[in-house]
Amino acid sequence: MKAITTTLELKNSNPDWFKSYAIGSIAKISGAYTTNGLPKYFNSLTYNSGRRTDAYHKLSNAIHEADGFYDIVTPSFDQATEKLGALYFDVDKFTYPIVVKTQEEQDAYTQQQEDNDNASTFFGQRKSDGEIYLDRFNAYVYRQAVNNEITKAQAIAGLEFFYDALHPLKMGYFELSVNKLTALSGNAQLTTLKNKLITELQNYLDNE
Repeated sequence: MKAITTTLELKNSNPDWFKSYAIGSIAKISGAYTTNGLPKYFNSLTYNSGRRTDAYHKLSNAIHEADGFYDIVTPSFDQATEKLGALYFDVDKFTYPIVVKTQEEQDAYTQQQEDNDNASTFFGQRKSDGEIYLDRFNAYVYRQAVNNEITKAQAIAGLEFFYDALHPLKMGYFELSVNKLTALSGNAQLTTLKNKLITELQNYLDNE
């Protein structure tokens, strides 16, 4: 990728390419009629007597550099403790200064890496699956009430009975929910449902 420093002469000769850049600013030209930061047509200040040159991007690098187009070189840096500053011209290339991150920025980077590691991905999936299962359970109980299989009061009582045991699913704690369900004691109907829940949650754990 190449860049060029905007001058008054360049803006006047090539308004299509430099209209959005202020004089003295570094232009990174892009669009359908460019290749690697080079325009495919250009009014060069050093070539072809200033007339439009088609296929300008195919000319020699010496001509591009004579007009001011130089490579953008990105230095190596430690993303944990460093960042890149503003693009500037350095003798024969455009490049970036390396700036030391503040402690706050370093901490934010570390946290971002941890948020995207395998453990976070695993528990993120667990949490998502747990929330889905809990929503489906709530819908299942209310569906029975809507279909007149149980009363609304029974539905509320059932949700209350299982609330503490199933609430850990919102955080993805399937094992904790299984333990809490196992410890529950209720009537025959609730016990049947309890055993069904335990089986489903254990199947999830066995197959993850």
